[in-house]
Amino acid sequence: MHQRNYPGSASLFHDLGKKMMVCLHGGRVYFGFLRIIDQFGNVVLHQAFERIHVDKKFCDIPQGILMIRGENIILIGEVDENCNIEEQLELVSEKEIYALQAERTAARKALSKRRAQLFAARGLGLPDPSDLLFDDT
Repeated sequence: MHQRNYPGSASLFHDLGKKMMVCLHGGRVYFGFLRIIDQFGNVVLHQAFERIHVDKKFCDIPQGILMIRGENIILIGEVDENCNIEEQLELVSEKEIYALQAERTAARKALSKRRAQLFAARGLGLPDPSDLLFDDT
């Protein structure tokens, strides 16, 4: 039987019950089973977890049932169950990944501050670096 293609978020109805990856504004990445999708693109993930990557290390933090507003989603897609991430990356504890993430954020802020100082010394202005791409929340 021919599967009909729907525009926008309605195309996700074919993916109900499948394991999905959802990337949000701000850099957060969630995985879980897609249970609900509505006309606004809001989704509900079951058995969801947040995956945090820092360099070649990662940690999965359980979230349970997670509702995500459609306006925050920048990418959503089905997960390939045959791909094993642990072959390429090292699984670490939550405490370790948060420490690594804090180090990376501090380094990026220091670099951004130094860049702003160099531009200011040459008479060029930059917007506040905290408003730019370096917001690792």
